[in-house]
Parts: sequence; C-alpha cells; structure tokens
Amino acid sequence: MKILVIDDEPDFLSWEKTLLETDGHEVRCAESGTAALQALDSFRPELVFLDILLPDLDGHVVHELIQERSSVPVILVSAVAAEGESVLWGASGFVRKPPRPDQLLDAVRRHVRNPSNDTVILIVDDDESLCRFYRTVLEMQTPFHVLEAYDGKQALAALEREPRVRLVVTDVHMPQMNGLELVRALRADPRWFDLPVLVQTSDALLAHDNVWTELHVERALEKDEFRTWLREAVARHRR
Repeated sequence: MKILVIDDEPDFLSWEKTLLETDGHEVRCAESGTAALQALDSFRPELVFLDILLPDLDGHVVHELIQERSSVPVILVSAVAAEGESVLWGASGFVRKPPRPDQLLDAVRRHVRNPSNDTVILIVDDDESLCRFYRTVLEMQTPFHVLEAYDGKQALAALEREPRVRLVVTDVHMPQMNGLELVRALRADPRWFDLPVLVQTSDALLAHDNVWTELHVERALEKDEFRTWLREAVARHRR
C-alpha cells in the first residue's frame, strides 16, 4: 500500500517510515502541510497519516485540502485525545501519539479490512426530539448512519447489535440507566473500553465534573454549547 506520512517531528517521522516499510508498504514523508500538498502532485497514496499539529498549516486545514483533492482515507495523529472529533471531521481513523508499533500497524490493517469506512454514531438521549435534531445535523451534512437510544440500557443493546459504532454521544439524566452508568459500563467492557464518548447535558455542574476525565470521556459540554460545537465539527466534513 502507498502511504503518505505527514509529521513535523523528524525522529517520529523516521520511526513511522521504517515501521511501515518493514510491514511492506511504500512510504512518502512530508514535514509540513505545504510539503504534503506538493507531494500529492506526484504521489497517489492509498492512505494518509496526518499529524494535527503542523508548523505551517493547521492539520484540520490540511485534512480539508486533501479531501478537496481526492478521496484518500486520512488517519489523524495527535498527542491530544480527539478520536471522537476525528470521526465527526470525517477521518478514517485516529492514533494517539506516540503510538506503540502495534497500534500504528493495526490502524493500517483496520483500513484494509474496512476500506469503505462505514461509520455509525450512537446518540443516547431520552429527549426524542433532540435525538432527531442530532440525526438531522449528522446525516444531512455527512455520510454517517445514526442510531438512537433513549437510555443507557438501550444503548448497550444497540452496541451489541452494531459493531460499527465509532462514536457515542450521550446525555446524563436518563431513566433505566443514566449516562454516567452507561460510560462506566463501557469502560468496564474490553470491547468498548476505547470507544470514544462525548457527553452533553443540561446540568452545568455535571458538564464540568472531573469524573468524565477519569472515565476517558473526550468532551463534556452543556447542551446548548454542544449543539453549536457539533455544527462546527461536522462542517469540516466533506461528503
């Protein structure tokens, strides 16, 4: 497979290149967004690894420019937890930096197994009108498939049925099983331990509670703030 690796850290770039070439791939490297876009004039990668923090151009801008030029899948790389956001941005995957060798290679193999990158997002909220709003925002502006659940128990049942879920967006106050109980259940199950979760709640105190950090929740926001943030996030996604 032809792979373009974009990163401004020479040592990490060299490590990535050696690892991927040892695994049998043809690798081209770029140390800036500008260099990456120039490389695309002569190199047609089948997969791109893109560091979000670059010296000249914001990595998200580079991602958008790559998407404008081709449909090549892009895996985002960052030292900051942003896997859930990377789903909304239309990335084919996310790797937390610095990755272990097996994590980097597994990202490539997941792409090989699922080149179509079918993406399912699970919305969990007992307010059905709000679920419909999120579905409209996500499905009208992106090619995602959205599932709805109205409490934590329904969410767990949906995850059992649908292994392609790449992101969970959950409310906190819900009947049967609330959002906190749901996230704890996810983190207790090896299948979903790393599944990215975004929390949106009308409870301002809960939105800023440290418990979400302890449970590896990527982002917890008040509902009004989350709606604005969601629109901005999906606006980066090109069909």
